[in-house]
Amino acid sequence: GRILSNSLFSPATRALLACPACAGALYKALRCAGCGTLWPAPDNIARLRLDADARTETVREFYNEAPFPGYPPNDSLSWLRARAGRSAFARLLDDSIPGNAVIAEIGCGTGQTSLYLARADRTVVALDLSREALKLGAAAAERYGIERVAFVEADLTRLPLRPGAFDLVYSS
Repeated sequence: GRILSNSLFSPATRALLACPACAGALYKALRCAGCGTLWPAPDNIARLRLDADARTETVREFYNEAPFPGYPPNDSLSWLRARAGRSAFARLLDDSIPGNAVIAEIGCGTGQTSLYLARADRTVVALDLSREALKLGAAAAERYGIERVAFVEADLTRLPLRPGAFDLVYSS
């Protein structure tokens, strides 16, 4: 299967991503085969976004200061699943996606839906503009032992996704 967490640089993960500047393939250490850009990945979260306009930067700064939604103290995977299970929408979404799907969630925030959907043999690429929100999601994935989610800092206007690589691209 495709294991993504803590393997952002794995061939399986890189095959789902593309350079946001030129759409080129990404190779080892997230270097673009097309333009040669080396994309950083501090905290194992790729920064695959270009500098944005002032409005987008204001939004990014807001969510970096106030990541949403938060995780309560002493949370757990069973807490996450119970919380999502109370949502008719989350249950419907989960029920409608095959167990082996490759999913991209655009605007994942702190990744709660991505972590919920990373069940069975699903693979999820969780993208958001806010690095601080992504760090909370990555930390939760680590606590919960979820390995099939890759967290990527990106801008929805220049998505770093390889065309045709996903069964479902989701944004809420």
